[in-house]
Amino acid sequence: MRRPTAVWGLVVILGLGALGGLVAGRVMPLFGQAEAPQLVDVYPLVGMVAPGREVPLKVQVRFPAPAGEGEAGAAPGATAASTPPLTLRVRFTRLFEEIGATTVEVAGEETTFTWRVPADPPEAGYGVEVELVGPDGRVLGRRATAVDVGTDWTRKPRYGFVCDFGPDQVGRRDRFETMARFHLNGLQFYDWMYRHSEYLPPAEEYRDPLGRPMSLAAVRDKIRLAREHGMASMAYVAVYGAPVDFYLQHPDWALYTWDGTPATLGEDFLVIMNLERDSPWRAHMLSEYRKVMTALAFDGLHLDQYGDPKFALAYPPEEGRMVDVALELPSFINEAKDAVETARPGGKVIFNNVGNWPTRDTASSKVDAVYIEVWPPYRHFQHLKELIDEARAESEGKAVVLVAYIPPEFEPSVLLTDAVIFACGGFHLELGEGAGMLRGPYFPDYQALSPELEADLRRYYDFAVRYQELLYSADLEERDLSHGGVEVEGVRTGDKGYFNVVWAMVRENPRYQVTHLINLLGLQSAEWNAPRREPPDPLGSVRVRIASPVEPVRVFVLSPDRDAARTGAGAGAQAVPFSYEDGVVTLTLPGLEYWDMVVFEKPGPPPGGSAGRD
Repeated sequence: MRRPTAVWGLVVILGLGALGGLVAGRVMPLFGQAEAPQLVDVYPLVGMVAPGREVPLKVQVRFPAPAGEGEAGAAPGATAASTPPLTLRVRFTRLFEEIGATTVEVAGEETTFTWRVPADPPEAGYGVEVELVGPDGRVLGRRATAVDVGTDWTRKPRYGFVCDFGPDQVGRRDRFETMARFHLNGLQFYDWMYRHSEYLPPAEEYRDPLGRPMSLAAVRDKIRLAREHGMASMAYVAVYGAPVDFYLQHPDWALYTWDGTPATLGEDFLVIMNLERDSPWRAHMLSEYRKVMTALAFDGLHLDQYGDPKFALAYPPEEGRMVDVALELPSFINEAKDAVETARPGGKVIFNNVGNWPTRDTASSKVDAVYIEVWPPYRHFQHLKELIDEARAESEGKAVVLVAYIPPEFEPSVLLTDAVIFACGGFHLELGEGAGMLRGPYFPDYQALSPELEADLRRYYDFAVRYQELLYSADLEERDLSHGGVEVEGVRTGDKGYFNVVWAMVRENPRYQVTHLINLLGLQSAEWNAPRREPPDPLGSVRVRIASPVEPVRVFVLSPDRDAARTGAGAGAQAVPFSYEDGVVTLTLPGLEYWDMVVFEKPGPPPGGSAGRD
């Protein structure tokens, strides 16, 4: 791509008096290593921004303490007053090309500036690389982040969650700022409601179905904060669960087991109700959905179900009339979508296919993305790919979100699972409530990320956003590798997600050929959620041969695990030399930890496609 000479508009926002008083002190002529300010972080303050709009970015700098106030860099209240002026040198990139640059004066420990993103293409990812420059021109630190540009979050749903709605949860802006660092653009408001049969509470403060103290003010505030941070708010609702007291009032609305007892979830928790078209329960639920969308500013509904029963008896059970629940769900989803759009034009609907059931029935309904909660028998890395491929085919190209639970203490499994899902063009619901991670299906049991895993996942999500056109473009097609086509010298290379192998996948479009290499060497099983504490066996510099029908113009190796990405200095892209002979490209891979991408740039015009489905 030709580098444009113009730079998109930039506004610097100063006046950060809330950071504390200025510290008077000496002027430091030049910085020694120990006393130099440190570039700590850079990140966007929104999960996604519309094309042509300004995106706010925050840069954090740590200043050394004045003499006599402790070790250099240790004073939490230190500011820029005692240091010479510092500058931020900023580059904006799309894929491998610089598209703009600017400089920003450091305003203090936190400097916020805005960048007007390109209006075209409407769906794209951008890199933002920042250098902290001292008064002598020396670079004191480097950090990088990504910016996601889009018009519809469900085209590329980096779906997260919120589930804490107690009275103390009003004003938790910090959690939303943290979630913006991971570029989350949609949030499931899990268990915000009063009851499964009556969503809106009778008072501002209430208790949820499991007795947690709740505040409607906190729900409203989190909807507001989500919108301010570029994230959609999706109200969790169940499609067919009712409390026992509600069932006792309406036994003719329920479903029954083969022995004539009501179908239930848990002991005395919920009774499964009948979703058939002429059932009063369906009408009741749709009425509740309309009330929710009218009373609160949600952007849509997240419809949940429990995966069972798949078949049950209608009332009266002694008549033996069977209900096939899967056949009733698509029309119910469509009616829910109509109710949402009536109340909120453009509103979205997501439906939970528990254990991949009944994805074949629901994928082609009016759901805006396909959402699958992964349970056995889908145990292996290969199963994750198959779930994504099949759901995308059955839905004619909708985005696919997997919710796959892994306790965060098993970091190697977390990173490998994300590598597989992202490389296959899918998305993973795992993060929320600030830096929290799901460990199981009851979201309030989430666990805080360790600092190490938080940093690792920041790199992975930055990588997936920055290079989204190589992961999610609608025109990417997979190449069959069952008869070979990729060889990593000295190790077993395969086209399936088994273990003790380097898993190779090739996807390409007219502009790029993208080879994913996922390191499964040294693993003792192919289970994606195995309790691993040790990473796969790393590879050092190794020769790789990849079939290509045309000679590439350039070859890049990219990885969220590369040193530049690990230190925050960049996104790990590296142009490498290569040879081309007899339809095979030979190159040297610098190394492989978890996930590398080898990208061949094909001859032709500059890229003009966009991420997401058409």
